[in-house]
Amino acid sequence: MAAKKATSKTTTAVSVAPQFDYTGFPKDVQTTLHKRVDNLKQLGNTATQTFLEIGKELAAAREEIQPFRDGGFQEWVHVELGITEQYAYQLINVYEQFGKDASKLNLLAGLSNTVLREISAPSVPQEARDTVVAKAQAGEKVSVAQAKDIVKQAKQPKQPQVDSQEQDVTAPEQLTPGEQATSDFFGKTLPAARAAASAALAASDFHTVLRGAASSFATSCDALIVQIDPIVKHIGEFSAEDWNNIHLVRLNLTRVAELLAKYEEKRPGAKPVKGAKK
Repeated sequence: MAAKKATSKTTTAVSVAPQFDYTGFPKDVQTTLHKRVDNLKQLGNTATQTFLEIGKELAAAREEIQPFRDGGFQEWVHVELGITEQYAYQLINVYEQFGKDASKLNLLAGLSNTVLREISAPSVPQEARDTVVAKAQAGEKVSVAQAKDIVKQAKQPKQPQVDSQEQDVTAPEQLTPGEQATSDFFGKTLPAARAAASAALAASDFHTVLRGAASSFATSCDALIVQIDPIVKHIGEFSAEDWNNIHLVRLNLTRVAELLAKYEEKRPGAKPVKGAKK
């Protein structure tokens, strides 16, 4: 009897593509989403108009899925379209920035789809979008690297610009007659005294400088002492301690002027210091 020849059967595993579970979705929503899948698979070219249409379809699908399944949009685009959620949202951003207004379509000529995705994110300042679009309108081919750099610069904090005419908004101070007299004295006398001292120093005449300084200081002390009374009377809100301090200042100013005058008078051939108190 002939032996039977053994035969072996091999089984080939057949991979089944994952399918999106539409359980829980109303029939009309399921039908709409199936149609969107068909439309999106047909819109497979890279034309800008098509790019915007893809974003529009994805935006509509997102709104239809969200009420029935939390996180369902991510699964839907991955299973039905084979793309990531991040890429899907980039396409939606392009549509929301440029596709809702038909008049903007002509502005996108010359911009690649990658650049459009780069400048359409919600975090991109409008200033950056306008700059990129303007360059493209001028005939410049904007690269992805250029677009990223423009966005980066637009996000940098701006330094506030202050109008030079607005820097000093303080109203001019109103002076009493006594205060005005003191201000006039120093404003007109001290510059001249400084100029004379500088000229004397340039001529290496130390004694002339000292004499001029003593004269100017003594005269200034006299002017201050004369003006103190009307100034403090105008203020009229000093304590006893304040009055004592003012009195000490008056004494010290007078004493310094007297010391300078005496020092200058001791020098041989010196003339009396004009305005010094003795």
